[in-house]
Formats: sequence, structure tokens, C-alpha cells
Amino acid sequence: MTLDWAKFHAAYSKASDSIRSLIDSEALPKCAADICLKYNLSEELKKELVVCALAKLLAIETDEIIIANLEKEGISNEDSYSILIEIEQCIIENTSQKLEANEVYDEISQVEASLSSLPTIRTMASDSTLPENTYSSVQSAILNEGK
Repeated sequence: MTLDWAKFHAAYSKASDSIRSLIDSEALPKCAADICLKYNLSEELKKELVVCALAKLLAIETDEIIIANLEKEGISNEDSYSILIEIEQCIIENTSQKLEANEVYDEISQVEASLSSLPTIRTMASDSTLPENTYSSVQSAILNEGK
């Protein structure tokens, strides 16, 4: 399968950051290598599987065209469908991991922002920069304070 460079470039530029980082990572070639091992495919088909994954990920080609291209490479119809499902699983697993990481980062950022809005808590006399009284934790001072 040959990807049309103009279609690929247009789809890539419109893709989210998580999709672009997946494309730029080693995840798709690793999935392709795993599929080649599982289905006893030649190493030369690894590149074809990566191209199929890119076409699927960026919605450049339909599933039918991807399956037809796999069949042209000598893969049976049944295996072509199974391979397409595995490509989809690879995409889902890798994009969901990135989304989870982004969600955690966003949550941490929100917590940090809310922490900065909390008032300063004084725990020791030396923490005080205000002229307010600081209370001692010595029992005799606490008992004598109310008298």
C-alpha cells in the first residue's frame, strides 16, 4: 500500500498531539513486528503493516481498501481481517495510554494551581511574618493563657 503524501500530510497536521506522538514513536513498528511473528509473515511485510496502521490511524483509507492491500501481499482474507483488528487494538492501547498520562498531568496541574490559592499555615513561631501572636505548644503556656 502506498500512502498519498498530500493526504498523509493533511491528516497528520490535523491530528491531535497524542496521535502525532504515536506516529512518531516506535509503537506502530513494534506492533507490526509482533503481528509478523504471530502470523509467520516475512520481515518485508512489517513496513506494509506500518503503512496500514498509519492509514487506519489517520483515516486515510477504508478498512476494505486496507484488507484488499493485505490480500494483495498474499495474506488470506481471514488473516487480513484478524490483522486489521490487531492493528486497531494496537492503536487503541497506545492512544489510551497517552490519554491517561495527559489526564494525570492535567489533574496534577489543577491540584498545584489550587494549592497556591490556599492561605499560608503557620506551624512554628519562626514561620510567622505577621505581627499576630504565635501560640506556644508548651502545656504551661496554654494553661496560663486563659487566666
